[in-house]
Parts: sequence; C-alpha cells; structure tokens
Amino acid sequence: MTCAIYIRVSTEKQREKFSLPSQEKILIEYAKSKGWDYVFYNEGAGSGETLENRPQMMKLLEDAKAKKFGVCLVIELERLSRDEDLFDWLTIKKTFRDNNIKIATPNQSYDLRDDEDDFLSDLFGALAKREKKKLLKRMKRGALEAVTKGVYIGNHLRLGYKYDKETNHSINKEKQAE
Repeated sequence: MTCAIYIRVSTEKQREKFSLPSQEKILIEYAKSKGWDYVFYNEGAGSGETLENRPQMMKLLEDAKAKKFGVCLVIELERLSRDEDLFDWLTIKKTFRDNNIKIATPNQSYDLRDDEDDFLSDLFGALAKREKKKLLKRMKRGALEAVTKGVYIGNHLRLGYKYDKETNHSINKEKQAE
C-alpha cells in the first residue's frame, strides 16, 4: 500500500524549532514499520485554516481523487485542517471517503466509511476548531497586554513611536505622536 505523508506547522517559529523534520522522521519510520511506500507532501509553515493557501494540500487532494494512495498519514488530525467553520475539514473527509482513503496517525487509524471512525474524526475536527479559537484569544490577550506595557510586538510601529532595541519597547516621539 502507498500512503501520503502530509506535514505542516502553523508558524515560521515552529519550522525553526525542528518540528517539520521531527514530523517527517516519525511518519516515515511509522510508514516503513507498516511496510507502506509513501508519497511526501511538505506544506512547510502555514495556517491550517484554508485549503486555498496550502498548495501541497491541494495536490494531496488531487492525488487522492486519482487514487494514488490508500491512507493519509499525519502526526495529528489537526495538521490536516483547523478551519473555524469545519468546511475544509468536511471537504477533506469527503474526498477521502469517496476515494476509500483512510486517515492515520502514529496512534490511530480512521476509516471514514465506518460510522464510529467518522464520528471520532468529527470530534477531533471540532476540538481542533475549539483549540484554534482558544489560541487566537490567548494571542490577542497577550498582544493587548504587551501593548499596554509598551512592548513592541509587531512589524510596524504606529506613527509617533520608535523602537528601542535595548528595552524592546516602543518609545513615544511626542511631536509625531500628536
């Protein structure tokens, strides 16, 4: 059997921390332990929120329709999708179900034509959606807290401010700030 190995991280910071090579190593070893040949899809760093911005996922779905593999192997289900409305998740599932493709992680396998596995995969999709919302709230709260303390956290400063490298704070340039 041939499997599709799909890897993705959400941010450049995660890519820098060796998450992609770790996923690759674990999934290739798992595929080999099962005796599977594999096709590799490395998305790199990018949000799991939309399909359109993930060329490797789009290629994987096209290859799924062409029945080039029988199982899609990911480190965890949320690597496939983390969209807020679950539309992309349902699109991926429908493509896999229609083409008799299973989803597997190193811990579990899902046959989407089986009612229980289909239900479990929906639960994990809903949990990924919830986790994404919680993550966004935490990031927003953290950014707001940093801003109130004058900590510079973005790419662009507001007009009237300059960045102080020594303190990692933005400094008000009073005349411009007015």
